[in-house]
Amino acid sequence: MTPIGAFTFVLHSHLPYARLAGRWPHGEEWIHEATAETYVPLLSVLYDLREEGVPFRLTIGVTPILAEQLADEDIKDHFDQYIESRIESAQEDIEYFSAGEHADEHARFLAEWYVSWFEGIKREYDERFHRDLIGALRLLQDEGYIEITTCAATHAYLPLVGRDSTIHGQIATGKRSYERMFGREPRGIWLPECAYRPAYITETGRRRPGIEYFLAEEQIKLFFSE
Repeated sequence: MTPIGAFTFVLHSHLPYARLAGRWPHGEEWIHEATAETYVPLLSVLYDLREEGVPFRLTIGVTPILAEQLADEDIKDHFDQYIESRIESAQEDIEYFSAGEHADEHARFLAEWYVSWFEGIKREYDERFHRDLIGALRLLQDEGYIEITTCAATHAYLPLVGRDSTIHGQIATGKRSYERMFGREPRGIWLPECAYRPAYITETGRRRPGIEYFLAEEQIKLFFSE
């Protein structure tokens, strides 16, 4: 984490597993919407700042389940299809609002804006980031602009997990995914929902360690809680 004055700026990102879960109105398009409206625009801004020589510092949390999906080839292909369908729909709206009883100058203007906007997102995704958002994030981390934190493997709510071995598995698997995606060990972790479990003694006299015990096992030094 990189402090700026008395503050540390952290952005956290997560989506549940939606790969091949169907299309509109529910399913995989969930991650396509987030990619188009959040992840690509954010990376575009960060890369613009980098090219302008702005020495920004930022911490970004990317959960393993999100990172694995963003790196998946099926999701990449489907994202291109999603963007192309949005461009086609907006182009149809331009025609619809251009003449006849549906003529509406402002609605046509909005449709034109969306054509331009979605074309820009597609261009950034395909040409600037080469359909590799994880690689784009990794480059920013390797150059010192951002620090990426990991998370539990499936974003499990750790204080309610019944077995300590499962907590260990969630954290260890999250760390392994991070190492594969970003080529280094994570220094910090975003606990799912910032949920912390202190050490305590059960009614049977069994001692259950706090979350920090499992983090220390994996040499993770920093976490957030509330």
